[in-house]
Amino acid sequence: MRRIALTSRALGFAAAIFAVVTLVSVSQANAAGATSALTVNTEQLFLQSKVGQSVRTQIQTMAQKIQAEGRTSQASLQQEANKLTQQRSTLTQEQFQQKVQDLQKREADLQSRMQKKGSELQNGGEVARNQVEAALRPIFTDLMTKHGADIIIDTSVVVASKDGLDVTQEAMTALNARLSTVTVTPVAAKP
Repeated sequence: MRRIALTSRALGFAAAIFAVVTLVSVSQANAAGATSALTVNTEQLFLQSKVGQSVRTQIQTMAQKIQAEGRTSQASLQQEANKLTQQRSTLTQEQFQQKVQDLQKREADLQSRMQKKGSELQNGGEVARNQVEAALRPIFTDLMTKHGADIIIDTSVVVASKDGLDVTQEAMTALNARLSTVTVTPVAAKP
């Protein structure tokens, strides 16, 4: 846990350094009259936009189905294990061991299938997110043109900025108008 905290702290520190370097570069360019920047909260766009909510709802629904399937299959295996325990006195040691091994193999197969389905769902979510990002690119370009900006920086890496630089709500309005849903389809991992 401490290692995770240190890693998170290191990543936060690295993001802060990146933001400062970026802002210093932008400030120096601004001093020369060459560059202006806007900020956008992409996490908020993905959480609150119509398409982001649609993607999240689809993923949650599919994940719940996968979990329900896993619970049902696990319950069935547990019933078989209980039945096998009751039959133990009527089976030879070899028969019992063979049935235990078979049951263990089926349980391992179940876990593998559930992990695969979870991974495929995660991959499908990434594909959907990429589609949303593709829809955002021209929106960001339009916002830079509208505001005379040269760069848009995610607020997650900005340490400080002036009021009026954040275009998240404008981007949200444009994204909602352009794309309200993306179909999430589980995608198998590439070998």
